[in-house]
Amino acid sequence: MCRYKQMSIVCNRTTRHPAFAGCPSRCNGSQRTAAALVSMVCLLAACNVGPERGLLPAGRSGPNGTVSGPIVGDAASSDSSPSATEPDTPIRPDQLNGRIAFSHDDGIWVSDADGSNRTQLTSDGGFDPTWSPDGTRIVYRTLTATDDGELWIMNADGSGARNLVDDPEFSDWGPAWSPDGSSIAFSSNRIGGLAIWVMNSDGSDQRIVTRGHGEYPTWSPDSKSIAYAGGSYYDIRLTNADGSGDRLVAGDPAYEMGPAWSPDGRWIAYHTQADFSSVGEPGMGPEMEIHLVHPDGTGDRRITNDHVEDSFAVWSPDGQLLMWTRHGELVVARPDGSGLVEIGPGNFPAWISLET
Repeated sequence: MCRYKQMSIVCNRTTRHPAFAGCPSRCNGSQRTAAALVSMVCLLAACNVGPERGLLPAGRSGPNGTVSGPIVGDAASSDSSPSATEPDTPIRPDQLNGRIAFSHDDGIWVSDADGSNRTQLTSDGGFDPTWSPDGTRIVYRTLTATDDGELWIMNADGSGARNLVDDPEFSDWGPAWSPDGSSIAFSSNRIGGLAIWVMNSDGSDQRIVTRGHGEYPTWSPDSKSIAYAGGSYYDIRLTNADGSGDRLVAGDPAYEMGPAWSPDGRWIAYHTQADFSSVGEPGMGPEMEIHLVHPDGTGDRRITNDHVEDSFAVWSPDGQLLMWTRHGELVVARPDGSGLVEIGPGNFPAWISLET
């Protein structure tokens, strides 16, 4: 195993740690530059694990080295998440359809949903990719020595890249393209602190949505509401796209982050440290697990139980599967946590159908 692989994992986490996320609003110019340089050095030092990775069953550890049953409640209930008839059967490659974009090493990559045909599109430290609904474009965040958060847009093959926000004095990240294709939600600290913003898909009409802390937005299927991580600490909250009706979905003293709305609108996936009474460090580490919750805050359930850092889940286009980052590896499982398989190294996945 390459000795730099762990460095790559740690460095990708570092860009998501609250200390880095909030640095532009708390640090002076030299500190911001130093932080960005450290992240870039880490990302460039991380090795390339190889452009082709096969689909391999992922080991899952439980109290005795095997996983216990997924924590999903009664599968016959109308409140239950989709469940597998054979929960110990790994997902097959032919079940994984579409294309994914993700970050790896020093840029944005794309591949088939099963991890094959991996192609690097950028070498600019980019991450946080989001697809346009028609699959023709990608918006992502760049990380440079002088600006640790700028949103760029490019064609799906990596051509035509350009700055979408042109906001070098502040940090912008976590873009999310609305399902109707008209808008992009994102996080920015340009007014007083981190908040959720929305702009037209061409970068025009940038406007603030939340007046409190907000990061990593995700759209409802009808493009009328936005779920995000924020509030008084890192909770999962929901607001109308115009900023009205802001309310709590999932929150406790623990850290919640990375919401992802299911295509049918019934569930929001997110990662949290709420399952542990004590954690090594808030916002990162092996205590991070994937949960599902209804948008009204009911039915919260844990779907991973591996004491490995699980984060930033996304749904398959048909809503039948979830993909997330598991300690630097992209994994896919059913929404009850069963059938887990690894598809290759990467972080911050985005999943699009080929039938757009």
